[in-house]
Amino acid sequence: MTNVSRSSRYPPDPVQNLACSIDLPELLQILGLDQNMRDQGRQLAEILDEHGEVIFSEFYERIINISWAHKFEDGEVEALKQKQFSHWRGLFSGPLDVQYLRNATMVGAVHRQRGIEPLLYIVGYGIVKSAFLEIIARKDIPSINKGRLMVALERYISLDIGLAMVGYSGHKVFAQLFAPGLSA
Repeated sequence: MTNVSRSSRYPPDPVQNLACSIDLPELLQILGLDQNMRDQGRQLAEILDEHGEVIFSEFYERIINISWAHKFEDGEVEALKQKQFSHWRGLFSGPLDVQYLRNATMVGAVHRQRGIEPLLYIVGYGIVKSAFLEIIARKDIPSINKGRLMVALERYISLDIGLAMVGYSGHKVFAQLFAPGLSA
């Protein structure tokens, strides 16, 4: 028996290749996700902790009623709510590192594999974003702080949806946006 390495037995993972080719520090700098924004992210995580169950319950109630949306199996929605919560919690308060980058691109790839249309995926982000914005607007905090939270939310969502689209499509246009020079 010959000694065969894992890399020679399995084809390369295209999502991993895309994720590894993205210059995450540069992307974070471009989006302005600096330490001040990370502080805002922790506040968004607190909002999620307090309102996440309602946000994701309403999200799935709306999604399952769309005629052209993915049809969920029994029990799948509850598991997905937990995954959503975990993903958003990590986005707002976890390290924005290579593991996050890989997870975010993988989310898009999994949606693609399950046949979930990009339009539905982006509409879903809009539903969650709107729920956060409504909660922020109702918070009893100074307007300047509300504005900062809204800006932070937009930046985090831009990062997350952009990375998901890289994994979702693996398309050269998206890859070039986030990883110039990658020949996808």
